[in-house]
Amino acid sequence: MPPLPLIFPSPPGSELVSGGNIYNRELAAELMRLRPVEVVDADAWERALAADAPALHLVDTLLMERFLAAAPAPRPDRRALLLVHHLPSLEPDIAPDDPGLAVEAAALARFDGYVTTSPYTSAYLRERGVPAAAIVTVPPGLPDIPRPALSFPNRMRMLMAGNLIARKAVLPLLQALAAALTPRDDLQLDIVGRTDLDPAYAHACERLIASEPALQRTVRVHGPVTYEEMDAHYQSTTAFVSASRMETYGMALAEARAYGVPILACDGGNSRNHFTDGVDGHLYQDPQALAAGLLALARAPADAAALFARAQSTRPAITYTWSEAARTLDRGLAEMVWASNAGK
Repeated sequence: MPPLPLIFPSPPGSELVSGGNIYNRELAAELMRLRPVEVVDADAWERALAADAPALHLVDTLLMERFLAAAPAPRPDRRALLLVHHLPSLEPDIAPDDPGLAVEAAALARFDGYVTTSPYTSAYLRERGVPAAAIVTVPPGLPDIPRPALSFPNRMRMLMAGNLIARKAVLPLLQALAAALTPRDDLQLDIVGRTDLDPAYAHACERLIASEPALQRTVRVHGPVTYEEMDAHYQSTTAFVSASRMETYGMALAEARAYGVPILACDGGNSRNHFTDGVDGHLYQDPQALAAGLLALARAPADAAALFARAQSTRPAITYTWSEAARTLDRGLAEMVWASNAGK
């Protein structure tokens, strides 16, 4: 059968910096080279659902509740796939009665298929009872740009890239650093990411930095940085740091490794799959252990240089770009729709 028209709705706030927004934007741009794609805002998408025309809808998890409220009954010439960036049930410490869990359960029973950003999330869905044949795994691609070998930086400079929200565990990392930093420690920790998603949490991080002289000397909060501007940060860092308690993929970790930057990360979700512990990075069980490991490395320049050299020598060859991600999705959509229509 000919491919169904693909409608790709954008959640509100899609113009802002986030991993999910970057994924949606870059994937849609490359997918348009392969097939007709209509990128629409959420209101226009709801009107398209109401029009009841044949189409394939690729729905971000941020729009699950709106889909449940607006979606007509399924039929062979109208499919809806859930693009799984993050699920409420993957949120650390979520309350059992959180309304998001009920929305998630209803949505997982309603979609015709699922697009995930990592094998980790695909395995999680299979554990929830989703058939493997209904899942297409499409990890984020990387920009197709030159990445020259890097030299070990002159100063210890650590980089974190993540929004200031509880899941990213920035605050406990800062608290552990505040307790352990000494006047002799000469390093810089740059934190890039949005502060508007959980203003109270972001303010708590900023208040702690302002109240601790050791953190004032060491930590810089830069706010959101565009996708394109991140390359300069990766190229000037000693190590990439992630305290995140849950990464369904971890785009920034993959980008850091593409530059051959070592990773210091807490063991949360898919994070461990971006590096080899003890070779091109170190894995920690909690932010306190991460802070201790970060400081130990900063206090031993020879060890930091050796880790950096190993990370440079083991950095992956970049063959999986956004164009390949789009081809992976296009093939997966064709196979999924064909299989779901077999015998009908």
